[in-house]
Amino acid sequence: MRTTNEVDHLVVQPMIGGIDEGGQDDDANEVAIEQLRTAILSLSQKEKDVLVLYYFESKKPSEIAKILGLTIPCGTKVRRQALEHLRESIMKSLS
Repeated sequence: MRTTNEVDHLVVQPMIGGIDEGGQDDDANEVAIEQLRTAILSLSQKEKDVLVLYYFESKKPSEIAKILGLTIPCGTKVRRQALEHLRESIMKSLS
């Protein structure tokens, strides 16, 4: 199981790396970063693993399935669910 620091390094930092570009003020950036961090950390370990493998290690669905002991359709479903959970969490924090 990965520690929070490992998850932060592998998932959160790459996702928020460019968030401060675009002229937003520092307070807005900090809020957005914290919302994203909270959303990512709320994912299941399997969802985090799939996202890291797919988006940051550029693994194909067949490779992810083999690494995590899943079927290809299951790995794809986990990735879609993770993205939906992120969307829901971020939208909830905005309302």
